[in-house]
Formats: sequence, C-alpha cells, structure tokens
Amino acid sequence: MRFRGLKEATRELRETKRRQRQVFSLRRKLRSLRGMIPGCDEVDIETLLQRTADHIAKLKLRVHALKSLLKLYKS
Repeated sequence: MRFRGLKEATRELRETKRRQRQVFSLRRKLRSLRGMIPGCDEVDIETLLQRTADHIAKLKLRVHALKSLLKLYKS
C-alpha cells in the first residue's frame, strides 16, 4: 500500500513538472512573438494573436504586390 502511494506521488510530481515546462515554453514563445509583431509589447494574448493574424495578412499582401511589380519590370 505504501509503495502505491509513492508511485502515485512520483507520477503526480512528474506530471506537474511536465506542465511547468509546457507553461514556460509557451511563455517564451509568446514573448518571442511579442517582439516580432509591432506594437504588441504589452497586450493580452487575445489581442496579440489577433494582431499577429493581421500582420501576417499585411505581409502576404506586400509579397503579392512585390511579386506583381517584379513581373511588371521583368517583362
């Protein structure tokens, strides 16, 4: 009976550490994303993700425009 409690406690500790690593990893990734997206230094996660989507759309539009210009000047 004692060993069963020890095994369960060990499993719970392992699970807690795994969750802590995941949270740390997510925070690190969000911090990195905040640095890449203009004006997102101190916004909540929902706003950060919305602005990220907007920024990606703007970048895609820029790429499309630049490709069109390239085709125009190449011809």
